[in-house]
Amino acid sequence: MTLVKQRTAALARTVQTLGRATAFSTSHGVADPKIGAILVHQAYSQLLFASEVWAAVGSATPYNKVKSAVARACSRALGLRGPPANRDAVLGELGILPPDARVYQQRLAYWFELLLQPDTRLTRYAYNVSIATLRGDTAEGVGNRTAWTGPGRNWAHDTRRMLHVLGMGDAWCDADPERQLLWLTDRLELQAVHRASLTDYRAYGELRNTVRSAAVELVRDWAEARWHQALTNNPRTATTASIHRKLEYARYLDARYDKVARSVRLALRTATFGLHDADDVARCPTCGEQGRETVEHFLLDCPALAPERDGLMQALAYAVNTPALVGLLAHGSPDRRHTALALALGGNLDHRPGLEDFHKPSSAAGSASVHPALDRLKALRVTAPVLRRMAARRGVLVQGQLVGVVAPPTRRR
Repeated sequence: MTLVKQRTAALARTVQTLGRATAFSTSHGVADPKIGAILVHQAYSQLLFASEVWAAVGSATPYNKVKSAVARACSRALGLRGPPANRDAVLGELGILPPDARVYQQRLAYWFELLLQPDTRLTRYAYNVSIATLRGDTAEGVGNRTAWTGPGRNWAHDTRRMLHVLGMGDAWCDADPERQLLWLTDRLELQAVHRASLTDYRAYGELRNTVRSAAVELVRDWAEARWHQALTNNPRTATTASIHRKLEYARYLDARYDKVARSVRLALRTATFGLHDADDVARCPTCGEQGRETVEHFLLDCPALAPERDGLMQALAYAVNTPALVGLLAHGSPDRRHTALALALGGNLDHRPGLEDFHKPSSAAGSASVHPALDRLKALRVTAPVLRRMAARRGVLVQGQLVGVVAPPTRRR
């Protein structure tokens, strides 16, 4: 097979694997995010087949179909219904990197490893040949240029383009492998590496694992920044971007507390709740006020839902005991609304001083009676009934407008 055919086959097989995963994304009829995440990573193993060789970085087009398939698999795993979910949002719920970033992780890690290898290794020799072909060298020991030059791009050419995409163009160092290695050691704050001396397998293996792990983290940081910017730029997911800064598994939405509230939170965060938030919408369909029906308007402002929302802030104040959270929710705090959104929707506040342990499981609290993780879980429990009532009331009001009748008031239990 040619490299182009190999890449096409791997992309097609990944899409097929994701499509067949539909029946296995549920457990006892209930959507299971953990199973969905495992299946996506399993499909990515098809995507990464020989990716050090065939992965092309000149265009995102080959990955668009795979990304759509991954988004559909994530939506099934999360049990989302309604309008098509935002692809970036659903991938973020499960902490899944987009396919191009996942391939970049593999390829950059392989390139870092190549820079360490002595010239006696065949793969390092092949890299030297690729570099020489790109530069047009005819130096002795590399081979005749005519014999090595072929149609299309070579491995070094695609690697240089990948570094440019990742914002690390300075790492290419004018196609000088020794300067590239020096850049790598400086970037990772490592001691000087003498490639010829890396003949001990144990020493080489430890250094290789270090640089490969660093490559994975570098690409993940790049992908998270790109993901967060995409959510921020989309009005329908701007609220999600404000309460999440990292790709992370939706562990804040544990279904043990309330499955209905969990589905409402997921729908609001992934733009599948059916809010009238398009740019051309002039009024909120529930209350009739001017402006789009955003997540913030629905959860905190819509006057038609005021009776159902009653007690939300009091419930949150009751749930939190950590001093940092108490201060954020206090009357007059400029962050009060944002904190309420994060607590009600299962957001992450670990970037706030004093809340570094906010994202951790409840077991991290140990025997402590005051811990951010405990406040987070308690906030999910106390806001679940409020979200259920608001979602139900909004459905009645919207349906009443569609059929031209006035919905009766709801009775409080």
